Amino acid sequence: MAAAFKVIRWRLKEIMARYDITGIALAKELGVREASISNLRKSSTMPRIDGNRVDELCKALTKLANKKISFADLYEEMEED
Repeated sequence: MAAAFKVIRWRLKEIMARYDITGIALAKELGVREASISNLRKSSTMPRIDGNRVDELCKALTKLANKKISFADLYEEMEED
């Protein structure tokens, strides 16, 4: 029997959809190109971004969603075989 291991699932796409946040609005709030947001949104696993950028992302999402969005909201641990 193979051991299960944990995978971190990136949930940015779900958060943006839940709060009707567009890529354009998030890109503008962060001061980045829309293509950068598109790449982040398309990731199924957590992308390699530094802590400062994650903090900026959470602040921008919080502002646009009008609800506190934390790092914990952006990922989910899942077990895979």
